[in-house]
Amino acid sequence: MEEITDSGNPPKPAYAANLRNPFLLAAAVGDNSPFRYIGGTLIVFGAFFMGQIPLTLVLMVFGMMNEIPLEQLSDTNALLAAGFDKTALLFLYILSFMIGVLAIWLVIRFMHRRNFLTLITPLKKLNWKKLFTAFFIYFLLSGCFEIALYMQDTDNYVFQFEPVRFFILTAVVLVFLPFQTSFEELVFRGYLLQGFSFMFRSSVPALILTSILFALLHSWNPEVKQHGFWVMFPYYCGFGLLLGFITLKDKGMEIALAVHAANNIFSSLFVTFENSALQTDALFMQKEMNPAKMMPLYFLSMFLFLLICSFVFGWWKKKTIENIPESEI
Repeated sequence: MEEITDSGNPPKPAYAANLRNPFLLAAAVGDNSPFRYIGGTLIVFGAFFMGQIPLTLVLMVFGMMNEIPLEQLSDTNALLAAGFDKTALLFLYILSFMIGVLAIWLVIRFMHRRNFLTLITPLKKLNWKKLFTAFFIYFLLSGCFEIALYMQDTDNYVFQFEPVRFFILTAVVLVFLPFQTSFEELVFRGYLLQGFSFMFRSSVPALILTSILFALLHSWNPEVKQHGFWVMFPYYCGFGLLLGFITLKDKGMEIALAVHAANNIFSSLFVTFENSALQTDALFMQKEMNPAKMMPLYFLSMFLFLLICSFVFGWWKKKTIENIPESEI
C-alpha cells in the first residue's frame, strides 16, 4: 500500500491523504483494501440474517400451533392477536443484532487486523462519561418532545401500565436493546463511514451515502409501509445525518451510540404505537402516529440537542490528531 508522509507526522496510507479527522484516521492502521470491506460487509449482514433463524423457527412453530397462515407470520399484529408475547418477540428480534455485533468484531479484528476500539474512537478507551451524559440529555429531550405531543392531543394516548409485564420489559430493554442500536451505529457510523471516507477520500460523500443506506434499511419498517416511504424517509435519513455529523464533529462515536440507544429505549419503555417496528408493553400507546405533527418538533429537538452538545462537549474548540496526547492514541 502506497504511503504518504508529512514532516513530524506518522505515515498515512495514500487513501487517507486528504483526511484529517482522528476518528477516520484511527481506522487507517488496519488493512482497508476494498475487497476486505466488501467481504466484511457481506459477512456482517450474512451473520445478521442468520441470527434471524431462531426467530423464524419459533414463529413457524407458533404459527402451526395456532393455525396461522405462513404469509401472516411476518405480520406483528397478527402474531400479537394470536397471543405471542411482545417482550419475547422483542428479544428474538434483538438476537440477530447480537450476532451481528459479534460478526463485526470478528471482521475488524481478523479481516482488517486492527483493534475493535478504532471503530468507535481514536483513543485508547471509551469515554463512558461522555456516553452517559449524552444519553441523559437526549433521553430528557425525548421526554419533553413527547410531552409536547401529548399536550397537543391527549386523547391520542392510552395509559396501559401492567407492572409485571413492564418490569420484565424494562429488564430486557436495558440489557439487550443496546445491542440493536449499537449494531446499527457500528455498521453505519463506524464501519461504512470510515470505509466510504477512504474510498472517496472525503467524509462528506461518505456521510451522505451512509445516511441514505441507513434510511433504506429502515424502509422495511411497518410504519414506513403505513405512512409511505417518502413521508418517513426524511426522518430516518435526517437521523442518520445527525448521528454521522455528531460522530465526525466529536471525533468519536460515543455520542451517536448514546443517542440511538436513548431514542429506542425511550420509545420501547414509554410510548409505542400500533405499527411500530418495536412492539412493546410501553407505558403509553399512541392510537395514531402522525408524522406531520411529529417532524417539526423532532427536528427542533435535534437542533436543541446539537446546541447543548456544542457547549457541554466544547465542539467550538478545534480538535486535530496532533493535539490528542500520544499516550491516548
